[in-house]
Amino acid sequence: MNRKDFPLLKDTIFLDSAAGSLKPLPVLDEIMEYYKEYPINTHSVDSLLGAKVMKKIIDAKKTVANLVDASSNEVIFTSGTTDSINRAALMFEAFIKKGDKIILSAYNHSSNSLPWILLAQRTGAEIVHSYNLINDIDKKTKIVAYSQVNNTLNNLKNKINPVELYDKVKENGAILINDAAQAVVTENVSLNESDVIAFSGTKTYGPTGIGVLIIKKELLSLLKPVIVGGGTVIDYDKEIHFKDGISKFEAGSLNVAGIIGMAAGIRYMKKYDNFEKKKIWAEYAHDQLSKLKKVEIISQKGDYNVHFRIKNYEPQDVVSFLGHRNIILRAGKHCATYLFNNMKIISSIRISFGLYTNKEDIDKLVKLIENTEVFIDAV
Repeated sequence: MNRKDFPLLKDTIFLDSAAGSLKPLPVLDEIMEYYKEYPINTHSVDSLLGAKVMKKIIDAKKTVANLVDASSNEVIFTSGTTDSINRAALMFEAFIKKGDKIILSAYNHSSNSLPWILLAQRTGAEIVHSYNLINDIDKKTKIVAYSQVNNTLNNLKNKINPVELYDKVKENGAILINDAAQAVVTENVSLNESDVIAFSGTKTYGPTGIGVLIIKKELLSLLKPVIVGGGTVIDYDKEIHFKDGISKFEAGSLNVAGIIGMAAGIRYMKKYDNFEKKKIWAEYAHDQLSKLKKVEIISQKGDYNVHFRIKNYEPQDVVSFLGHRNIILRAGKHCATYLFNNMKIISSIRISFGLYTNKEDIDKLVKLIENTEVFIDAV
């Protein structure tokens, strides 16, 4: 991997990949090629250029499917992870009734909690926020929604084995939803260990505005589309006659550039990223920051991200100070409001890592924190 593939790194230290990865030049080149050479709508394919577009879409579905042990006819393109999970909640609503239990991991991103909470409000189902999913699953459980890897405090010493969790879910006749937005860039993810997987292109070194909802075909055959429009029907009069297969779940004009870019990002990631380096840099950053008396580490060594605070300073002020010096991090509750509130953490500074992170990035950050006594006055 050549860091020159990421031009921003010339003048910037980027340590916010959990929010969205940088996009390498080969991905940008493929997106630009689409717009310049074959910018055809997927509903206007009766030409050589249109055929090229359809092949790109088919190939992209194969790329996504292969990443998570799925098949192409289980992959639905969406606008992102949030869109995917909201659609899933609407699609499964017909199978949820009053008194059913929906279990949400306490570590979930809001995008994998709020849609299910609204579903429970509409149906009368019970919401359970769980720190121990396997122990809380029972015969009343219909949905279990979790993140194989979350974007905050992973607590790896208590990390759930996906196979063990899935076995328990199936024993009780429930559905397992895996928000894999963080997991697909840190470890292996498989549809053999979930019923539903959601993730986005912006995490996998592709563009924003594109994501996937992957549902096992035996479940997908039972579900109805919740967003309808062009491209989903054979015909309609008094009744709607939907197309067979995956097409009925992809209404409207697809984000072709996003799909092509997402596939290119996944290929780049698979070529250069073995996941181990990010673990190494996370542990290294944890160790270096732990040496500074002014720093309070919130995360555990071994977590994929490093969360910390600087004593006597608000995280947002620190991140603003650093950001104005082209060191990009993130401050806040990181869309994990339930977890942070229960842990009584007002906010944290998060360092997250990409395949382009190196030791020098971390050393520069730590040195600047070590040598700077007053942050607020410098902002």
